Amino acid sequence: MATLESPNQLGIEALETLFDGYYDRIYAYCVHRLFCRTAAEDVTSAIFLAAAAGIGSVSGNGSDAHVRWLYAIATNHCNAYIRKHLRRQKLLEKYQQQHQSPDNAAGAGPDWTAVYGAIAQLKPTEQTIITLRFFENMEYDQIAAIIKKRPTAVRVILHRALKKLRKLLNAADCGLENRGTGHED
Repeated sequence: MATLESPNQLGIEALETLFDGYYDRIYAYCVHRLFCRTAAEDVTSAIFLAAAAGIGSVSGNGSDAHVRWLYAIATNHCNAYIRKHLRRQKLLEKYQQQHQSPDNAAGAGPDWTAVYGAIAQLKPTEQTIITLRFFENMEYDQIAAIIKKRPTAVRVILHRALKKLRKLLNAADCGLENRGTGHED
């Protein structure tokens, strides 16, 4: 007699698949949002604990629904960590101290400290969209599903956030003259 897998067993398998396939990507996303590997490790662990607790509540079929759900959890955890536990300025100062190098010559590439510092001055939604689009290489519809907005709203928010970044950064000094966003004016 064949036995059917229980819903609980399916949830465990889905969680294993998410963990094996997305742990490194979620961790990298957290590093890009928090600018600190230790904080990212802690938050990534909390994300997967939350995912384990709620895997049965995922609505939608297929791995895409689970991945969007996982990134939504990651976004919420990163935002909560920033809000409750850290002052962004202290994180940036620590990052700058750890990554200042005499080898950072003009024209050697982007000044990531300045880029991250400018991103940190944006609204949390803008930070999330920029991180998902440029560091996670996600499409607009994927980002829209994660942050629960329409793809057109994501495009508008991204466009405005990039304008703010251009004002915050002296593009020539950061090595980001013409990076190419797909939304050039």
